[in-house]
Amino acid sequence: MVHLYLGDGKGKTSAAIGLAVRAAGAGLKVVIVFFDKGTAPPDQPNQLYSERTVLRSIPNIDVFSFGFPRFFPGKPFRGGLSEEDASEAKRAYEFSARIIEGKSYSVVILDEILNMVRLGVLSEEQVSSLIELSRRPPDTELVLTGQIDSPSLIQKADLVTEMRKVKHYSDSGKPARRGIEY
Repeated sequence: MVHLYLGDGKGKTSAAIGLAVRAAGAGLKVVIVFFDKGTAPPDQPNQLYSERTVLRSIPNIDVFSFGFPRFFPGKPFRGGLSEEDASEAKRAYEFSARIIEGKSYSVVILDEILNMVRLGVLSEEQVSSLIELSRRPPDTELVLTGQIDSPSLIQKADLVTEMRKVKHYSDSGKPARRGIEY
């Protein structure tokens, strides 16, 4: 099956990680590819994305990160898309295609890949090709997250969950909190 967790609300990555933990607990092999939440700098390896510390300790879950960090504790969120970000996203796409084609994982999670389509780094056709690859026997459960409005990709998915922001404390200037947002 193909899952889309999309929208402007908080919880897309969290939902995907919950599915990863459940699948690993059932003995399935899982890979998570982070498209736009790069690794922390070497001098702060455990400061960003706390969930990765736990994920890497769970048997049957492999984690790969591409891109560059979007924030550092106590500093503003870095918006926009640099050439380096775009290059990393393309690298993540090629890596993901090889992973899906290799059929060594039962569950493949491509976190923030839908943002790369929204930002014009990847095309809907490229993501569609990953969906088609995932459906070749043996089938791979494919989870795609991010913010996008794509009737075409929604049509191709088997499950679509939209996280819609009603209210978020970050809009009033509250900084990201360790253990909650990262």
